[in-house]
Amino acid sequence: MPVYTPTLKARIAIITTVLAAVFGTGIVLTALYDAHRDLHDVLQVQQDSVVKLTASQLDTAMSDRIVLLSHQAAQLSGLLAQAHGAQAAAVRERAL
Repeated sequence: MPVYTPTLKARIAIITTVLAAVFGTGIVLTALYDAHRDLHDVLQVQQDSVVKLTASQLDTAMSDRIVLLSHQAAQLSGLLAQAHGAQAAAVRERAL
């Protein structure tokens, strides 16, 4: 039974092909890892920006609402303090 033994030229070609495949795979995987990490960082910065903007808008809306309610409370407190008994219901309806 004959056994095939590759020639020196064939062995060098196989080794070169295997080394090129290993190094090529390593380069591709490193590039993909770097791209994934960069994309992750960019998305994190974008999400942080959206959260800060939303929090700022909510804070502004709540501050405006508090100011509005404090002005209305001051106006309505005098009106409701004057009403007693049966008049209180009518005054409340008129105020609303």
